[in-house]
Amino acid sequence: MQTRLISTQDSQAFSLAIKILEQGGLVAFPTDTVYGLAAHIQNTSGIELLYEAKQRAPSKAIAVLMSSSDDLSQVASEIPTQARRLAEHFWPG
Repeated sequence: MQTRLISTQDSQAFSLAIKILEQGGLVAFPTDTVYGLAAHIQNTSGIELLYEAKQRAPSKAIAVLMSSSDDLSQVASEIPTQARRLAEHFWPG
């Protein structure tokens, strides 16, 4: 796998990061305190690569970040009414 540094000043940075994720690659990004490492939730090879890079046991979950409560159905088959209400009230946070 090729490592590539993309400047946040590059107008194509976001599009390129999405392309990398969709193709099963990983993207590192800065947060307030540490760097995050991301894979596309719907790309199995990307998820496997993320576990490998983090040297994480397959039995341990990895956080899934979503932009809104509307995205919950992408990762859960059932969403209890109470959970939906809490998500709608507190999202994001």
